Amino acid sequence: MGERNKIIISYKNKETNSEIIQAKEEHAAAQVKSIEDYHKTKIQKKPAAATIRRNIAPSSLKHVTLSIFTALAVSLVLGFILLKVFVAATDGGAIAQSQMTQGAPSASEQGQPASLEIPDLSVNVIQSGVFSTEEKAQEWKENLAEQSIPSLIWEKDGQFFLLSGSEDLSSGINEVSEGYSAKDIPVYKKEWTISGGKAGVSKDQSQVVQTIIGHLEARTLHSVPQGERAKLLQAYEQSKDPAPGFLEALKEWNSGENNGISWLSFAKAINSMKN
Repeated sequence: MGERNKIIISYKNKETNSEIIQAKEEHAAAQVKSIEDYHKTKIQKKPAAATIRRNIAPSSLKHVTLSIFTALAVSLVLGFILLKVFVAATDGGAIAQSQMTQGAPSASEQGQPASLEIPDLSVNVIQSGVFSTEEKAQEWKENLAEQSIPSLIWEKDGQFFLLSGSEDLSSGINEVSEGYSAKDIPVYKKEWTISGGKAGVSKDQSQVVQTIIGHLEARTLHSVPQGERAKLLQAYEQSKDPAPGFLEALKEWNSGENNGISWLSFAKAINSMKN
């Protein structure tokens, strides 16, 4: 064959095919790498979840559970206590209201007369004089008042006795009598008695009078708290037709200590109420 008939083989298409194959291989490799990276990332995330579970278990769960049960227990105890307090307060108020309703007379009964039994009463007293006339006794009473000494005039058996104290007082009767003697005031200690009987009072007054009689028997007027004295005075003032002598004795008693004269004032007032 001649030179004109030479066959020329071109490598251009071969190179192109090689480049295509290489590109496909690189693309496949990239895909494989992406898949591997995906699985690696997924695998790496698993320990994080396990770490979270480890962080909250088991001791933390125990503390949380204990706190919840403690809070529930405290709430139940407090609720039970509050319930008991509420029930007690309700029952107490109902009982007190019931007692007040039972003890107090109704409006229709307040003015109705009631017969009150008065027992025999006695007390040791300080006598600072006895006079045949009330005027002379009143003169000596004023002399004692100028020296801040309380006293009371009581007519008995046609004579007027000037009494300046009784044993129903905070300090002893001997201490009071010694103080009087130091001021040259006549002192004679004796027993003073009042016979019993029946007294006519209204029903709304009977409870107050009966309370005072109890203190006269026990000689405890001096120990009654001021708050109770004020309540008795208010109740008697609001009653129907209060006895002037008894009302005055209540007011005097509310004014404070008076060397046991209040015992004599109440006893004299109650004695005048007798039928």
